Amino acid sequence: MKTRLTIVETIENIDFSAQRMDFSRCENMAFVHCQFPDFGNIDFTDCVFEDCNLSNVKFNNCKLDNVEFYDCKMVGASFAQTKDFAFEAHFYGCNLDYSAFDRKKLNKSSFEQCRFHEANFTQADFTKSKLSQCDFTSALFDKTNLTGVDMRSCSNFLIDPTQNFIKKAKFRAQDLAGLLYRFDIQIS
Repeated sequence: MKTRLTIVETIENIDFSAQRMDFSRCENMAFVHCQFPDFGNIDFTDCVFEDCNLSNVKFNNCKLDNVEFYDCKMVGASFAQTKDFAFEAHFYGCNLDYSAFDRKKLNKSSFEQCRFHEANFTQADFTKSKLSQCDFTSALFDKTNLTGVDMRSCSNFLIDPTQNFIKKAKFRAQDLAGLLYRFDIQIS
């Protein structure tokens, strides 16, 4: 297991779409090679998901407090309705294509080597979050707060500086086209 968290119980190879989840609270648990339908009203604290399929999962009214996701398939997952209090999630090598983080405060979260093709970050707050080697092909940034975020190792983003907050954010010179696309200018 890749985590730095103390794990008390590990659940492996369970398809929760065929078996009911009888949890309202999960602490110090690891889920490995599991498949999940939707989550609702579950509080996760210091938990790990590794190589799980969480595609199209809606984390409705869930608490994610220091939760780690490793190499998970999370295509179409929605974090928009998670509880804001204590939200802290860390993603490593996850596929988050078409995921929704709209209006989510992500300021304690980190994302490393993740894929976010056509993900929705409308009004999300990335202040103080960590982004490393993420691919944002066709991701939507609209009124997104990226203040102070280091995007230098990220790729394929289109961020309109007139519609987003990017003060003190860091970008590579070669990625300026992703910031200036709206102005229909040629950069060479």
